[in-house]
Amino acid sequence: MFYAENNSESDDFVKFINEKCGTSWGGEGDLISEKMDTSSPAVFANAELIKMYTGRRVRAVVQVIRNEGGVLVGKSTDGQQLTVKGSPAFPLSHFVEVIGIADGNQSIRAEISTDLGENFDAVAYDGLCQLANGKHRKLFL
Repeated sequence: MFYAENNSESDDFVKFINEKCGTSWGGEGDLISEKMDTSSPAVFANAELIKMYTGRRVRAVVQVIRNEGGVLVGKSTDGQQLTVKGSPAFPLSHFVEVIGIADGNQSIRAEISTDLGENFDAVAYDGLCQLANGKHRKLFL
């Protein structure tokens, strides 16, 4: 998880996000100007956080455990099981980013699924999920 040791690190993080996303956020989380489409944002989430967003668009990364006829069962970046409905089959042990609608506890109805391969830093992504749902939530829409 990202923790700023001082204001300088927090300012550096805000600057990094602004550069990568084409936004202009202030240090207190205020959106100064907007250059990107925010009409249908997807919340960064892991299996634990999914339940907070039932009916909303989310994005999560899972490592494929098995494929069962249009349903992908995977391990979320927080180590919990996550079910993805309507996803194409992916190779076992591959990481897959899923964007879709949170459909109850630890389940997503997939709209977009992207194969990220076998090498993915799940710990870093889980830290991003925590950050996007915590202190710097306003930076992530």
